[in-house]
Amino acid sequence: MQSETQGVSIEENMDPSQYLEKQYHMSNSQNDPVNLYSYIHKNQADPAFKPFIPKLKDHILGRLLEQDYKGDMYGKFTNAEWNTVHIASEQIYCCKTVQINYTTYDIRHNRDTINIQLYLDIMVNSLETGPNAQPY
Repeated sequence: MQSETQGVSIEENMDPSQYLEKQYHMSNSQNDPVNLYSYIHKNQADPAFKPFIPKLKDHILGRLLEQDYKGDMYGKFTNAEWNTVHIASEQIYCCKTVQINYTTYDIRHNRDTINIQLYLDIMVNSLETGPNAQPY
């Protein structure tokens, strides 16, 4: 059974220490559906949406196959592999909050909640390395 706490679903029988071991937690709520193709069409002028479906399928496959993340991608997948990913009812769901768990400078566990209704943009360190790597 799940309960909603600050917009984030938490397993009621989950040990709190297990919850803190995760890097982040997002709600699995389906209260705010978005039609994927309408969303892409509405944002077609944004360069991030140009190859959106292949990037989304790469992301899903990379996560499901537990592959290492390589900069801005998981690796190369074939058309046959992409075709194994089916987005039910052509819908994705908007998650308005995410909880980030981290270790503080004095080695304590802490958690921040990010709410996109309050802060639209966040910055995180880039995984890229090398002389031309972007820091964020």
